[in-house]
Amino acid sequence: MVFCIVGSDASGLVAVKAVAFQYEPEAVGPLLENFCMKIRGRFKLINTAYREFKGYGLHSHYTLNACEVAAAILKNAEWNHCSPVAKRLFLKLDNQTYQLENGTLRIPLKPRQFITLKLELGEHQRKFLNDTTLKRGSITLTERKIIVAFDKTEVTRLGYASVLAYDTNELSLDGALSSPVEIKPIHADLHRVAKIRANHFKRRRRLQTRLSHCQRKLNAKMTGDREHERRRVDAVLHQVAKEQINLAKEENAKIVLENLKDVRRSVNRRVRKRNRYNGVNQSPSTPKR
Repeated sequence: MVFCIVGSDASGLVAVKAVAFQYEPEAVGPLLENFCMKIRGRFKLINTAYREFKGYGLHSHYTLNACEVAAAILKNAEWNHCSPVAKRLFLKLDNQTYQLENGTLRIPLKPRQFITLKLELGEHQRKFLNDTTLKRGSITLTERKIIVAFDKTEVTRLGYASVLAYDTNELSLDGALSSPVEIKPIHADLHRVAKIRANHFKRRRRLQTRLSHCQRKLNAKMTGDREHERRRVDAVLHQVAKEQINLAKEENAKIVLENLKDVRRSVNRRVRKRNRYNGVNQSPSTPKR
């Protein structure tokens, strides 16, 4: 099992993993439309939209969850300087709202009225449902899938034999493995990530020139190229992370990271910086090797 560590509490680290389930289609279309299209954000949104939302006759939990999702969409839109839009129909419910037993999911439609969905369970899904150490979190329901978040608390390991500390850079991951015997330098090359991004940046510029006469084809090509770039970068980063985790396991090392708060904001500001002489967005420079 692979879990994403999201925080810690008094008993140890809290790890979360989302598992997707296929389900038999039911009449949930109007419910998805109301969730995604009638709502806009958090505490102020709840106070503003609660009475109006009650007019749809839906369960009150949808107000709280929809406002939470709307707040996240607004925050991401401000971050990326784009319009706040829900690109697909979906709904999100907290773990107090639904019941999942024996492959059957029950969600509320109206007060004391429910919709029952039959999930298609495979060996992978059954492994999580039957694991009593996992706690079920929120669910996200789309037109095709139901994604259930599971989390568990890992008991904090004590008695590490060494410490593995990292410093994250744009072109490398540098660190040191400190043990009672020696201090060993660690280096992971990330030049391949910069090369992939630079190549796709140049490719998109060529596409904009070649397909400027047809906006529809240009949008399709640009979307496909961005997705291709994301998958390639994720593959490289996943391989680097896997190697470092295996090293930490072999050396029984505790991993220590620097404070990465706002690191993306600083990198993006540098990448998006405009040349004051020609008004062109400069691409990130890659040192020659």
